[in-house]
Amino acid sequence: MIEAQDLAIHMDGRRLVSGVSFTVDPGRVLALAGESGIGKSLVAAALVGMLPGGAQRGGTLFLDGQAMTDACLRAVRGRRIALAPQPLSSLDPSARVDDQFRWAARRAGLPRMARKAAAAASLARLGLAAETCDLYPHHLSGGMARRVLVGIATVGRPQVLIVDEPTSGLDGACIALVAGDLRRLASDGCAVIVITHDLVFASRVADAVAVLSPGGFAAPMPALAFTADGADIPDAHARRLWRATPANGMTVDA
Repeated sequence: MIEAQDLAIHMDGRRLVSGVSFTVDPGRVLALAGESGIGKSLVAAALVGMLPGGAQRGGTLFLDGQAMTDACLRAVRGRRIALAPQPLSSLDPSARVDDQFRWAARRAGLPRMARKAAAAASLARLGLAAETCDLYPHHLSGGMARRVLVGIATVGRPQVLIVDEPTSGLDGACIALVAGDLRRLASDGCAVIVITHDLVFASRVADAVAVLSPGGFAAPMPALAFTADGADIPDAHARRLWRATPANGMTVDA
């Protein structure tokens, strides 16, 4: 279980994100949505203690009821909590995919003999051939690299998984595959946080949807509310974002 209480992020005296509070229990998926540039990736970085230099976190984070400092998060990162980051450049360009899976599996505490099988299983879950392990990142398409990042983050089956824009660069079939994988991970007891700008994807994969906006943070709302014209969405800004998606006719409220 991961819980954020009044999470805030400051940089150079400016408050970039504030008032973020949520709880994600094992077996549940929370989507954190909002426009590009609103601070979603900063929240993802804060949850694993990886904020950029000069940025500071306020508020409190709990992992299984224990308050977590950045030092605590570093100690459990890659083991109990893992992040699949958004930038494809997060993959080491000088190392084969196999090596990068092996490093992640070792960090997660998997026995040496189990690491290769765990990497193959992660790739298979995400529709990638076992031969993908032999490739370097520059051999991968954008969609393949995106799935490799998710596979590396999940190779050790963390208790909490944060995935940042997991559908970027994927076609419809791969999006469905990733959505199914995230739901299966949750069914196996993982607490999953999906960072996304895609409210339609969020409504399909998540149990609850929270929204960051210039005006603040809209607390988690039932994903089932994000349907039809969004009349049941309790937050006005989230409702406007939903109606403005291409799937909903890109309607702009007056």
